[in-house]
Amino acid sequence: MNTLAERLRYAMEVLPPKKIKGVELARAVGVKPPSVSDWLSGKSKTMEGENLLRASKFLNVNPSWLASGTGEIQSSTRDKFKQLDIEEFKKKYNISDSDEALLFSTIIEKPFIPSSKRWVPVKAYSKMGMDGYFTDMGYEGNAGDGYVPTHSAGP
Repeated sequence: MNTLAERLRYAMEVLPPKKIKGVELARAVGVKPPSVSDWLSGKSKTMEGENLLRASKFLNVNPSWLASGTGEIQSSTRDKFKQLDIEEFKKKYNISDSDEALLFSTIIEKPFIPSSKRWVPVKAYSKMGMDGYFTDMGYEGNAGDGYVPTHSAGP
């Protein structure tokens, strides 16, 4: 598919379960039907800007594929998860601007990186002897054998 007209026809007729009419695309993109007719006939060779983004969203195709034929035809599901329209989400679930439920949109979560070392005391250790029994090599009382550094999330 080398031309915009071919890619557009494919996205309107082959990909969806029900064929999409030019009038429907015009309504979704916000242009007049003759503009869609020009795209489909090949009279207009390119589609750019908002028209491209709206058409690709309506047709559920990758904007770069629709514009130039490069990349995957449909956006991967990973890309869809990245995009979240907060305003649409608030309307859908009837959430006011003051609700704490929207805090997730402003809080940036950072991966856990241990920031401090904790020193854990080693009280004693054991060693297996030649006879197959463990021999206690530790100290009596609280003297201990020293400390081992460890990373911890807590204090």
